[in-house]
Amino acid sequence: MKDSSKKRILIVDDEKVNLKLSQRILIAKGYEIALAESGKIALQLVHTFRPDLILLDIRMPLMNGIEVCKTLKNDNNTNHIPVIILSTNHNSEDVQLGQNAGANGYLFKPIDPDVLISELNKYL
Repeated sequence: MKDSSKKRILIVDDEKVNLKLSQRILIAKGYEIALAESGKIALQLVHTFRPDLILLDIRMPLMNGIEVCKTLKNDNNTNHIPVIILSTNHNSEDVQLGQNAGANGYLFKPIDPDVLISELNKYL
C-alpha cells in the first residue's frame, strides 16, 4: 500500500548513475521516487505516477529537458507541477533556457544533497 503522505518526485536523466544517486538521496529523506531515462518516458510517467515535483536533466538525447519542460508547462494537466532543471553546465544561457521553458528552479551537477533538499522544500 502506498503512503499518501509521501511526496512523489520524478527524476529524469539519461545517465543511470545520476538517477541512482538522486534516488538514494531522496529515498533516505522519505520521498517516493520514479525514474525516467528519457523525456519520452517522463511524459508517459507523469500521468500515471502523478509527481509532486520533477527533477529534469537539461541535456538528453532525442528530447532534451527544455522540450520536456515546455511540454509539461503547456499541458493543463501537468503545468502546476514544479520542475527543477539539472545541468552540468554552469552558464547563464542554460539557466535562461530553463526559465523561458517554465522551470521553477535550476541546480548544478554534481548535486549537493543539502542544496537539493533545500530546493525541494521550497516547492513542496
